[in-house]
Formats: sequence, structure tokens, C-alpha cells
Amino acid sequence: MERSVAVSCSDVGNVYQMLTVTIKELGKQRYQCYVIGLRTYGRPILQSWDVKIRNFIHDQRLLSELNKVNEETNGAVLPEIGNEETKMEKRDSWGTKMEFVLACLGLAVGGGNVWRFPYLCQRNGGGAFLIPFFTCMILEGFPLMILEYTVGQRFRTTALRGFKQMHPCFIGIGIGCMIVSIYFCLYYIVIITWCVYYFFISLTKDLPWIRDKLCPKAGMFASLQGNQSYYEDLLTNTTVNSSEYFSLKTQRDLYKSQVENFTDCCVRDPSMWYFYSSTLQVSTDIDDYGEGVNAKLFGCLLLAWFLTYICIAKGIKTSGKAVYFTATFPYVILFIFFFRGITLEGAADGIRVFFEPDFSKLAEPTVWKDAATQMFYTLDAGTCIFAGVTVFSVLGYRQHITGIPVTE
Repeated sequence: MERSVAVSCSDVGNVYQMLTVTIKELGKQRYQCYVIGLRTYGRPILQSWDVKIRNFIHDQRLLSELNKVNEETNGAVLPEIGNEETKMEKRDSWGTKMEFVLACLGLAVGGGNVWRFPYLCQRNGGGAFLIPFFTCMILEGFPLMILEYTVGQRFRTTALRGFKQMHPCFIGIGIGCMIVSIYFCLYYIVIITWCVYYFFISLTKDLPWIRDKLCPKAGMFASLQGNQSYYEDLLTNTTVNSSEYFSLKTQRDLYKSQVENFTDCCVRDPSMWYFYSSTLQVSTDIDDYGEGVNAKLFGCLLLAWFLTYICIAKGIKTSGKAVYFTATFPYVILFIFFFRGITLEGAADGIRVFFEPDFSKLAEPTVWKDAATQMFYTLDAGTCIFAGVTVFSVLGYRQHITGIPVTE
């Protein structure tokens, strides 16, 4: 059975002027009710229910008027008004509960766990930063996450339409959500582009940021390091008198100072030098336009957008399958980096810097601002701390081999 009835209900809370209700029987007293009407201020509305007929709307006056029209028309089908508009688009649903859980996990866990949280934690008092972080998570992060889940599950539509259906005044919230999503897409796609680029160049036999291959002054720096090691061995493994010891120590300190104060950026941190000079091709001056479009990164950017399109091309039908990889593979990589990082020399020094608390930082407003901002990047405190240990263990190793402090 499929029928349309016209209902006049301008007296029902002064909400609708006229409704056209299309009722389609689904069996066992369940119906699909399409309601198209006109708000009193002239904006069209279109809603749908799939419930028992006597529960499809709570207002008893409207229900009584609808039943009255049914009796008067004796079940006759009236001409449908706006037939094309009453055909509601069927919303897709998650294939399994696991897809939904993994999608929620992907929402709560992101790149901010790995690269942003460790930096903020180190800059804002180390372990003391966890206090404002957990406070903002309870007061801000979890309520907003529950609100997003509730609106999505209740209205089964986009944020823009969902908040508008809650109340027309809330349409600004939906617009804000859309703008923030666009901003984050443009922001994160660049990071994904860098990851794609480094994935391909890491497949080569010799990594391009190896110091001896990349830096012209690498030989000079290696010579200074060799001289420093030579005098350190003499001081440690030979027996000398006081005057000879003082002479050897002076020579050792001289070469050590030259190594620590070596000004060539390429030699000091070849991977960072490669990132800026080769990957990004940063120009030396504002008047230097460089070589035009960075073809390597442009190609990786197109590939990143193409992969994104594949994941969302058919809505949650494709994204629901993609989350099996995107929500689990980062943890596999993170575990590999973790066990490799903590076995490196100097890893303990880096982890100590990460957790060393500075409670005086809690009095600074910027610390609380950073904690509140971090809620928009991630809500998984456990992964944040786990990633922080991983990152700072590697930074401790970098300090051990290059002398660059962990805090830089």
C-alpha cells in the first residue's frame, strides 16, 4: 500500500502550514512515512520515519487530523505533491559493528598522536602537561565526541543537515563543522603527501639523506670526530703523567668543541637538511622563486588525493572497508618503531626528557590553550603517551650521535 494524504496542521505549534504525507506499508504494521511540508517562514522541510504508524509523530493533534483525513477519503490515494522530492535518499549503514568501532577509533586516533602531542608535551612541562590534557579531555573532548556520535546516529546525515534538523538556529554549527573538516583535509593531505614521498624514496638502496652522500663537508666533520675519539682513547686507555694528561685533555676538548660547534647544518642534521633543501626545495630568499612546481611532491599530492577518493567514493561502503587498514596499520608501525627506538643508545635520555615534569608551566595560559587545541587532533591519551615514548627515544639517540639536544 502506498498513499498520499494532505494534512492541514497550521495549529500544531504553529510549525507547519501544510503537510503531504506519503505512507508506504512495509508489512506487519510497519510503515515508511515520507513527510514533505512548508515551514511557516517558507522553507521546505523533508523528513522520513520508519516506525509503527501510531508512533511516527508524537503530536496527537496531528495524528488525529491525519486519521480524520484517512476516514474522509476512505483510503483513497490523493495526487502526490512533489513526488520527486518525497523520494528520500536511502542512507547507507555500516556493514558490521567492527567497521563502526574502527571508524570511531580512527576518529579518536590520528597523526596528532605521533607528531604533535610529543612536541606539546615536551614544550609545556613534560609530564606536567598531562594534567591539563586529561582535564580538557574530560571537559571538552569526550562531550564533543559523544555529541558528534549522537547527531550522526540520530539523524543519519551530514553535520550540516543534522544540526539544521535539530533546530534551524543550529545551522551555523553545521557550517562550522564543514569548514573545520575542509581545513583539516587541506592540512593533513600535505602531511600524507610527505609520507607518500618518503615511502618511495625509502625503497632505494642508499637513503638520500646519508651524511657522507649528502654533505660536502662531511669528510671534515668525520675527521674532527676521529681526532676527538683518538684523544679520548689516549686519556682512557694509557697511563701518562700530569703534564701529558693536561696536554691530551686540552687537545680532546679542542676537537670536542669544534665538533659540537660545527656550523654546517647539513652535517649537523642531514635528515632535516634533506627535508628542507631537497624535499620541500625551500628557497633562500623571498625573491628566489626556485624551480617552479615541485614535481615530486605534486605527483605524491595527486596520489594522496586519489587514495582518499578511493576510500570515500561510495560513502561508508568503501570507507567501512578501508578502516580495517587505516585504523590498524598505524599501530603496527608504531609498535615496530617503539621496540626499535627503546633499544637505541641514548633512548633513556630522550624518554627522561619527555616525562620530566615542570609544574611551573601549569601557570601559563598557553599550556592550557595547547591542551584544549589538542582535543581537536586526538582523544586517545594512551596512544599519545605511547607515541611520545617512541618519538623521544629516537630523539635521545639523535642526541647521542649528533650532539643535538633532545629539546631542539
